[in-house]
Parts: sequence; structure tokens; C-alpha cells
Amino acid sequence: MQARSPVVIDIRTPDENELFRLAGTDLLVDYLAPGFREGLAHLNRQDPLLIYCRTGHRSGLALEIMRGMGFTEAHDIRDGIIGWKAAGLPVES
Repeated sequence: MQARSPVVIDIRTPDENELFRLAGTDLLVDYLAPGFREGLAHLNRQDPLLIYCRTGHRSGLALEIMRGMGFTEAHDIRDGIIGWKAAGLPVES
């Protein structure tokens, strides 16, 4: 996935995003906002996408929505940014 330069999408709320985020995050599309689907609609459905939330719950739900919208290369960070950070991987604030 990394070799293909995915678009990195944080689907947490803006308040959550301000605490810390993955370096290189390209977009913030709040899963809980009414316009979540519209926020994704302009993306190329064949591009590699990497989404993340806090713990992986919302990103799992978002993947189902995205697959229903025709996204073929969408992936998530299974344990979210909390799991990423707990594994000692870098985040930025």
C-alpha cells in the first residue's frame, strides 16, 4: 500500500484531529458529519485510500459505505490511530 502512495484520510471529528494525526494526512472527512458521503464523492474510486479513525470502529463502518459507493482500493488502520500510537508508530500534533 505504501509503495502506491495512498490518499490518507482521517475520518475523525475536527476536534479529534487537532489532538494528533498521522503525518501525511491528506484529507479530513468527518464520519459523523451529515456530509460524509459527499466528502468522499469527489475521490477517484480506483485510487488507493487509507482511512483511519480513533480505534478502528468508524473506519470499519466507513469501509462498508465506501465499498457500496464503488471504492475498490480503500483500506483502514484496523486499530485506529490509538493502536498506531500504542505500537510506537509516529504521529504529529
